[in-house]
Amino acid sequence: MKTVIILILTLAALTTAATAQVTLSPLNAEFGKKAKGEFNLTNGTFAPLSVTFELQSVELSNGKFAMVDLKPTTHVKLSEYSARIPAKQTRTIAYTVTCDVMPCGVVILSTMATGHTNEGIAMATRMGTIAYVCDKQKGCRDWFLAQNK
Repeated sequence: MKTVIILILTLAALTTAATAQVTLSPLNAEFGKKAKGEFNLTNGTFAPLSVTFELQSVELSNGKFAMVDLKPTTHVKLSEYSARIPAKQTRTIAYTVTCDVMPCGVVILSTMATGHTNEGIAMATRMGTIAYVCDKQKGCRDWFLAQNK
């Protein structure tokens, strides 16, 4: 019985460690009119990782944060729109954002396949980094939040 409990605890620890091995940084960035940035995805697992990127606009509605379809007044260019990250390596994704209307916010969602259920349903993990673009870089996030209440 003691061996079974130790085995279960070991499997739980390994499962938790495996899901926590993908990191994204930075989580947000503030820019002035010229928004050129980058973020890093690190694959800490022992297997390659396929990632796709999706772009959405960020807005506040009634004090609630929401991601919506990319607005036609917001223009984003990524250095790549999908990637395969080898085991134990980091990939840097560069981006530029221009906005016809200030302030604007963009979330770049990274979606990774993380396995399948016993029924064969694919599981995925999504993480995002947010870029806030304003007339001035200093205090951009706060200004964005104030303008979109």
